Amino acid sequence: LTFFVNQAYGFWNKVHSIARRIQGRMNDLNLLLATSVKRKEDGTYTPESLQLLDDVAAYSRLFHTLFWASYARRFDVLLTDQGLERM
Repeated sequence: LTFFVNQAYGFWNKVHSIARRIQGRMNDLNLLLATSVKRKEDGTYTPESLQLLDDVAAYSRLFHTLFWASYARRFDVLLTDQGLERM
C-alpha cells in the first residue's frame, strides 16, 4: 500500500507541477494578447482582434485537451488518428 500511495503521489505531484507551469504561461500569453491587440477609438476590440483572440482561445483549449490526453489513460483515445479527426 505504501508503494502505491508513494507512486500515486509522485504522479500527482508531477502532473500538478506541469499543469501549473502551463497555466502560468497560458495566462501570460492571453494577457499579452488581450492588452496588445488592435482596438477601435472607443477602446473596444476590432473584428480582426476578436477573431485572433477567439482563435487563440480555441487552440488553448485544444492544447489543454491534448495535454490531459497525454497524461491520463482514460483520454488516450484522443491521441489516436480517429480521436484527432473527431476533434
